[in-house]
This record gives sequence, C-alpha cells and structure tokens, in this order.
Amino acid sequence: MHDDKAGQMTGKLSPLLELVRNRMVATLVPEGADLLDLGCGRAALYKALLKKGRKVRYTGVDRLPACIEHNRTAMPECSFLVSDISDVSTSLLGRTFDTIALVAVLEHLDTPEPIFVNIHELLRPGGRVLITTPRRNTEGLLKWGAWLGWCSSEALEEHQSEMPDKASLLGLADRTGFELSLHRHFLLGMVQLAVFTKQ
Repeated sequence: MHDDKAGQMTGKLSPLLELVRNRMVATLVPEGADLLDLGCGRAALYKALLKKGRKVRYTGVDRLPACIEHNRTAMPECSFLVSDISDVSTSLLGRTFDTIALVAVLEHLDTPEPIFVNIHELLRPGGRVLITTPRRNTEGLLKWGAWLGWCSSEALEEHQSEMPDKASLLGLADRTGFELSLHRHFLLGMVQLAVFTKQ
C-alpha cells in the first residue's frame, strides 16, 4: 500500500503539509519537554524541534518497523518503539510524559476514546496532548486532492468517514478526563489544531 520507510508521503504536497503541521505543533512544545510522539512516522516533529533549537526528551512510537529502524539509526539520541498506538500504556513504556503529540493521527482511529483513556494515564498532571486533524467537511477536497496526486491516497483510504469538529473534540476531551484548552484552524482553515490538558 505504501512504502514503510516513507510512510504515507505519496502525494506531491504531502512533504509540505507534514512540515507545516509539525512546525505548528513544535511551537507548543516547551523547552525540555518529555515528549511522546504517537504515530511518529519519520520523526518530523523531532526534526522541527531541532530546527527551532528546542531540546526535548523525545520518544517516538509508530506501527511501521521500517520507520522505527530508520529513526533509530538517524536519531540515536531518541527512544523509538514499534507499536500500534492502541497498545501504548504506562506498563509498556514504563513512565509518564508531560507532552504527547498526535500529528495527523486522530483521523485514522476507529475508536479514539480507549486510546485517549490510555493517553490520560501516560500524561502527568497538567500535561498536554497536541493534536492535528483535518477539519470536518474537508473530506471532498481531500478526495479531489488525492485524485490529482496532491495528497496521499493511501492516507485518505485510512481516514474515518467523517472528520472530527470542535464539538466532537470537546466531547472526546470531556469523556476521557481532559479539557479542550485550545482549538484553532490553520493551512487555510483545512486543518485543526487542538490541545487537550489533563485536568
């Protein structure tokens, strides 16, 4: 379906979209953060943080072994783990974090609630979850972009039938012990940035 090392970067605009998403999230990661990046791919968020000169303790998790193998070689100062994010827990990782990122991940989850219950346990009090996901009602535009080869058709095939909106993100936060502390749009209003704070 797609190259394990490249992840889902098959669209012409995919590298640019990945760069913009990760730069946006990087602005919210504090210096010295203990960061868990779920669905890390090729660790683009870590690279964005390096470009900003921001030092963090970085742990990346992805289900693609080739991505993780590549990351371990390229970034030996970081920790990487092959795992589906639905299996990530404090018992698996052995510790908690103050910041957790899900960059372009939420839209691929069939049932996000149990995963966010686990994320709540992985997060220290007052910690934050940084999320990007396409905005609701952009599905048609994404399909058109995939048809033209601008966006990844493989990633689109894995998207849920309906993208979340602010109300559904607020509901997810409430049901899993978080507060939706920030919600805004970027990339011409097509992508949402949400921050969940552990209550």
